[in-house]
Amino acid sequence: MNMRNWPGVIAGSIVVGALAAAFVLTQGSVGQVPASKTGLAAVTLPVKDTAPAVQQAIAPAPVAPGSVEAAPPGPGVEGIKVSGHWTIEVSEPDGQLVSRQEFENALQPAGTESLAAFLARDKTPGFWVIALGGLPTTSGPCLDTGTPVSCFLGEANATGTQVNLFKNLSVSLNGTNVVRLSGTATAQRNGNVAMVETRVGRCVNTTAPVSPCSSATQLFTDKTLATPVSVLLNQQVAVTVDISFN
Repeated sequence: MNMRNWPGVIAGSIVVGALAAAFVLTQGSVGQVPASKTGLAAVTLPVKDTAPAVQQAIAPAPVAPGSVEAAPPGPGVEGIKVSGHWTIEVSEPDGQLVSRQEFENALQPAGTESLAAFLARDKTPGFWVIALGGLPTTSGPCLDTGTPVSCFLGEANATGTQVNLFKNLSVSLNGTNVVRLSGTATAQRNGNVAMVETRVGRCVNTTAPVSPCSSATQLFTDKTLATPVSVLLNQQVAVTVDISFN
């Protein structure tokens, strides 16, 4: 063959080869290139448009898991969650259980401020307090000079001498990520518990956490119950709050 005709022959061969390859790709009954023959992940090929599928087939292989740092959560994506799980048990003076109710409550803006201040060492935690209020407020299960009010559970060393403050609240670490608050109040009148709160003081950062200050407490979590807990005079109201971080 004359050497001058070779370019035309080569060009014709390339065209024929390309047409043959296109014919094979478009004739598959399910339109899939088996992974075992391509060395890539199986790719589904559309019958009427093979070009996008071919681009997928020659795309770089996925990066191995863990080799690329995950992107931070975007707007609306849940991140760190702080929740308070409450258990309220009402018992007769002899210990007989009357009622039990469990529910979740929500972290309040003042609570997020406290957490930020504690983590940044701008403040240290003060005393914790649990408040048990009635709805309406005149239905509270405790009394103050004869007026119906909320009952408060405070730590043993907290200041305050009012008769509606029960200083038996314990604060402990339950597991690795749960702060447990627990204590008991005695109903001083017939009433209900419908509004509950956890509160914590903010001490100056020179105060050691083991020696909380007596600063005013700030709202941490709260909840208004859809179904109030009924309480009668002298009944025991045992409260446990698990504040968890997930």
